Amino acid sequence: IGPRLWRSPGDDLAVSQLSNLWRSTLLKRGCLTLMRSGVNGILQSMLLSIGGIRFHNHHLEMHLDPKELYRDMFFRSIHFGKQYLLNISITVEHDNRAVIDVSIDNENGQAYACDGGCLDTPPKLSTKPVRFPVKMTSPSTAILYVTEDFKYMT
Repeated sequence: IGPRLWRSPGDDLAVSQLSNLWRSTLLKRGCLTLMRSGVNGILQSMLLSIGGIRFHNHHLEMHLDPKELYRDMFFRSIHFGKQYLLNISITVEHDNRAVIDVSIDNENGQAYACDGGCLDTPPKLSTKPVRFPVKMTSPSTAILYVTEDFKYMT
């Protein structure tokens, strides 16, 4: 569905169809709250889709294929939780291995994160970035999970 979302519409009908496709896709990815906030929320939802970011009831997931991470990506000021914004950076190191740095903008926020597979205890996020390696899992899972509920991750 990705290539269909990023095409140039030719006429009014194509614009309407593309708009409906985006709306449907973003709703399926858990962006209802952002979309209800207006144009800025819709634009943020579209940009988050580039990073494979999906919202669920209790958490956020980042779904990207580790084999296809060959450039740095930065997502700043993602509305997550009631009291803070989330920052996610993916950096490709010199050895071509990607790492993820995650932080929040407020020390008082309660957010926890873990990498693909969530094998380790999820650390609490703060204004200082927490680094995670990008892991390939079998079966394929999200490369990052973020939640406000520690018990949900453990």
